Amino acid sequence: MTSLAVAPDGTVWFTELREHKLGRLRDGNLIELQLPRDDARPFGVAVDGEGNVWYTDLTGWLGHVPVEQASATRLDLKGMLSWLGG
Repeated sequence: MTSLAVAPDGTVWFTELREHKLGRLRDGNLIELQLPRDDARPFGVAVDGEGNVWYTDLTGWLGHVPVEQASATRLDLKGMLSWLGG
């Protein structure tokens, strides 16, 4: 783990650099999100005031998980993450 952030609803988000994943801990349940790029190396994570999750990647990408998906009970990565250039 290289970074963690707490969302307004108390959900904890964290990066798993070596595993190429983001993690979410909410209500005692841990979910790991496999990122859509094989070479993803998430390093930093932040949550804005509306609950959107943003993370930086050592490969030069900025990832975004919109609040609608970030707060979902079940997470599906297809179409979930939007990427801003790198």
